[in-house]
Amino acid sequence: MTAAAPFRLESCACPLCGEPPPTKTRAQFGPYRVVDCRSCSMRYLTPRVQESDVARLYGSEDYWEKGGSEGGYSSYASMEPLLVRTFVRRLSLLPPRARGARLLDVGCGPGAGLNAACSLGYDAWGLDVSETAAKVASFRHPGRVRLGTLSDRLFSRSFFDVITLFDVIEHVYDPRALAVDLAWHLAPEGRVVVATPNVKSLLARVTGRRWVSYKIPEHVLYFSPRTLAEALAPGFEIEHVSSCGQYVSPDFLLSRIGDALPFGGSILRAASRLLPPGRAALYANSGSMLVMARRSPAP
Repeated sequence: MTAAAPFRLESCACPLCGEPPPTKTRAQFGPYRVVDCRSCSMRYLTPRVQESDVARLYGSEDYWEKGGSEGGYSSYASMEPLLVRTFVRRLSLLPPRARGARLLDVGCGPGAGLNAACSLGYDAWGLDVSETAAKVASFRHPGRVRLGTLSDRLFSRSFFDVITLFDVIEHVYDPRALAVDLAWHLAPEGRVVVATPNVKSLLARVTGRRWVSYKIPEHVLYFSPRTLAEALAPGFEIEHVSSCGQYVSPDFLLSRIGDALPFGGSILRAASRLLPPGRAALYANSGSMLVMARRSPAP
């Protein structure tokens, strides 16, 4: 997926502060550079796939069922039970008074997040830019899924009490515009729950350019707790930050460890293929963070 020949590329300034891209490269992946902004320390991808091509990047069935460590999912369908468990665990962060509230899962994919939210009693809705994923999620949750982005304003203002962005914000091209759209869709005192890779995590620092979250070209932003707070300001107040991971099968975990190792990785990846696929689950920290933010009161 790193070649991305069908996609047009564009160079970009820092998506957080607008500083021109630095000449120094943190990690190189073919034509793509991962860089750290000299002004605000935001880590981002430049060049990146042109925004007009993003829907195609996520639109194919291969993205959901034939991807892998470099992009997409090796099989979303087989991973879904573990994704539901992961999302239920993340939703447990919300205060009890939010139970039964309207929840929007941005980047809902084929619907694991919606399944998790419904199982906890939320009035769950979904939004995704992938036509393939939105069709599947709509079939499973009729009338509850929209194709598009928050900027399309496909729901009424202040309609939601909770908005989740699980492994989504790292795909977003304009994080400050996203924060405005989130605030527009949320009721007063509504909450956003974000799960995203953390550049300050131990795993990110130890594995360097082999960090599992360098999924190129789909991940264009790499946040720290500080830069994520800056992206959400002034519309949100951060209430909680913690490390987080996901439930994975042993074969998946071995494969990802193999990708992260500078040597011997092929042996682990081969070993992972010998394990019988199944639903045995381990909770693994992937170098991500879980952040909850409350919509700031209107001035």
